[in-house]
Amino acid sequence: MAKNNAVQHLQCDLASNNIDIALIVETWFTLRIVDNAVAIRNYNLFRVDRTKHMGGGIAAYVREELHCKVIVPHTTAATLELMWLQIEFHGLLMFVLCCYHPPKPHYAAAEMQNAITCDLDILLTRNSDAIIIVAGDFNSLETGFLERDFGLQQMVTSITHGSKIIDKIFVSHVAYFVWSTVKSTVKTKHLALMVQTGKKLKFTI
Repeated sequence: MAKNNAVQHLQCDLASNNIDIALIVETWFTLRIVDNAVAIRNYNLFRVDRTKHMGGGIAAYVREELHCKVIVPHTTAATLELMWLQIEFHGLLMFVLCCYHPPKPHYAAAEMQNAITCDLDILLTRNSDAIIIVAGDFNSLETGFLERDFGLQQMVTSITHGSKIIDKIFVSHVAYFVWSTVKSTVKTKHLALMVQTGKKLKFTI
């Protein structure tokens, strides 16, 4: 996303697919890139940038009319690239996690798994009926705990990068969603994932 014209290409993707929420992993945004430089009209930008190592970073572009805010269920290490969004839409309460687990992380994989587990425990204790979406690029992270411990269902069944499924979407209410893969105009080796709810709320990652 830090490359020339990448934001403009993303804007075209959002418009052509009528996307409400876009989750972006590996933004390569740095603190020197101000929000205005990567803003998209009619969308609010939420982001978590890396501060110590190159690459990485996560972000979300959320349509302005949606009630959305970043929440921190519990404090995690700054090295973990996690961002929770609380979204209210047509009476639905949704908690959406954008996650990036790099191929060679500077932390133990268990640290990421434990952080997500703690967050989900807190959120579901307080809001047992909320819709949960956990999405991102997980690379080699073992994600079975999301299904075993929390009953989330992994929706993506097609290859997303090379010969593997490393981009995944886990949901708590699978009947609410349909998904597909699309080729983004943003230069990337990953296919974009698009998810739509029965209430016509569209996500992409």
